[in-house]
Amino acid sequence: MNFSIWREIGKNRPAGVVLMSWMNITWWVAIAACLRYRIPFLYMTDANVQAEEVGQRWKIWMKKPYLGTGYSN
Repeated sequence: MNFSIWREIGKNRPAGVVLMSWMNITWWVAIAACLRYRIPFLYMTDANVQAEEVGQRWKIWMKKPYLGTGYSN
């Protein structure tokens, strides 16, 4: 867990932040900081989007606001 990521994002104000996943608390803090400072963030992953659609319904419900309306069927 690297909570200082909030301070780094706020201080440096990058043009964008690339995140590798959403499975680590540091990445969630980075997302929150990006939302707070209105900095775009992108996910870079090797996950298959179609495989994500068959996951548990609550996970799909949680991810959909962040990933967009075209995320699930």
